[in-house]
Amino acid sequence: MNAFTTLWFPAVTVTVAVYYGVGMIWEYIRRVLIAKHTIWYDTPRLGQKRLDSAKIPGIAVICGGSVGGLFAARVCSDHFERVVIIEPESWLTTEDGRRTDSWNQENKRARVMQYYSVHAFQNGLYRVLQQVFGPNLFKECAARDIQVGETDFQSRNWGIPTKDPRPYFGGKLPTTLWAGRRGFETLLRHLTLDKTSYPNIEQIVGTVTGFTLDPARPDHLKSVTYRDAEGGNQDIDATLVVGAQRLINAGGVKWLKRLGLAQDIKKRTYDPKMQYINYEFSPLPELGRQLPIPGGFDKEDGGGIIVCVPLASLDRRFFSMYRIDGHRIILGCGGWAPDIETPRNIDDIIDYARSLNLVQPLPEWVYETLEILRGCEDNMVLKRVTAPASYWTQYHTCPDLPSNFVALGDAVARLNPVYAQGTIKSFYGGVCINNLLDTSRAEASLPPNFSRDFFKMQADKIALLWAGPKTNDYSFCTTIPEEGETLKSGAFLRKYLSQLSNLCTEDAYINFLFTKNFALMDTAPIDLFHPRVVYRALKRWACTLVKY
Repeated sequence: MNAFTTLWFPAVTVTVAVYYGVGMIWEYIRRVLIAKHTIWYDTPRLGQKRLDSAKIPGIAVICGGSVGGLFAARVCSDHFERVVIIEPESWLTTEDGRRTDSWNQENKRARVMQYYSVHAFQNGLYRVLQQVFGPNLFKECAARDIQVGETDFQSRNWGIPTKDPRPYFGGKLPTTLWAGRRGFETLLRHLTLDKTSYPNIEQIVGTVTGFTLDPARPDHLKSVTYRDAEGGNQDIDATLVVGAQRLINAGGVKWLKRLGLAQDIKKRTYDPKMQYINYEFSPLPELGRQLPIPGGFDKEDGGGIIVCVPLASLDRRFFSMYRIDGHRIILGCGGWAPDIETPRNIDDIIDYARSLNLVQPLPEWVYETLEILRGCEDNMVLKRVTAPASYWTQYHTCPDLPSNFVALGDAVARLNPVYAQGTIKSFYGGVCINNLLDTSRAEASLPPNFSRDFFKMQADKIALLWAGPKTNDYSFCTTIPEEGETLKSGAFLRKYLSQLSNLCTEDAYINFLFTKNFALMDTAPIDLFHPRVVYRALKRWACTLVKY
């Protein structure tokens, strides 16, 4: 063997070993981060009912019957003998609160800011629903005219269409639901309160007003106090207390402090100054067939019509249009613009759309669609939403919480609604409850340190939902930053992600990564920092410098 061969063989061996070794290490880290920050690996564990002999005795009390509370009740029904939802709005316990044609509900939702607003749902949410409700989900969606189709929002970054990522998904985008918040919440309520499927779930009318400690266990809640429909005060013993309504965020902390607990709890807050207006149209079938929407208004592969997001240096406003349940179109105008003028009619909406500062103007079929929608303008429903400040209550850093108390959804955090993460955030809490109870199936009791472990697990999953939107919100000069930060915080990361957003309009693989990230699939924070992704971003940045 000559000297060249002696050197060449070990060099190639080392190179191959390093290449594959680094790849294996990268993939290992990636899987650890997916497990920590997402529910991708947790979803298959949902919906596994305990044997009756192994169910936890007593009642899981759910404080609030909105999206987070309903899902938490469904999860707890697999583990507890009884589940009781305490819901303040009495009409939600009637048939009107579960009706198939939710768009014709006779009562009004008083406690959910976005009940009548545009919503977007991710594939991660769809997988959870499919796992816990099975075939009933598809049957009820069909009955309620909720499309089950591809997660295709027809996105445009500052007017430029993003590249189609379907080739990287095997030809078809991930599946999701297309419904408004009203339709989705009503669907979830109907599925959860189905006595045939879940006989141990009960919903009662009441407003939670406080907690009571167990004298024998000072770190354990004994009962929940609520005011019933007649105005009387009632107590209900609780094995587990789940705070799942917004008032629990303020009231719950106050009630815990009265009990001598949660004395040092902190809250993080910043204000993106977000507001938007929703316009709901109900075109008759013959009018819907005239709409020049690509693929047709009644296409079966999803309800996305167009979503145009702004480039912060040009504009602070967005424009969106979806097809949702009830053969309706919901249109959104708004953004990081506290001084936005409210369009009142079709002419105003057209003027708004044409006034957007974009790199590429919206296609003419958008304006043609709006012109045709004049035919149902008399029935247009307008809802204005001013989103309050975003917050995240730091339960996970508090050392003295009751061992049988957890909180989820808006009771813990409220995120900028434009990123469509509010619903999945609420579901994260239910998944964390299931994770902890699933590991103790042989024990008919709550695991030790249940509350502490829950809040830590939930915080890990909320962390990216908090950090990502905040980084982008700081692009806009109207945002009021978190205490101790400025709008320059995260500037380097923001510039890097801006390059990747530009690449989404040029590179299908980069848009594939962004699509997976938004869809809350098997993605890790490091996916966008893979060497080949960084290379493409730097290459585009360098080309931009040369061009200008």
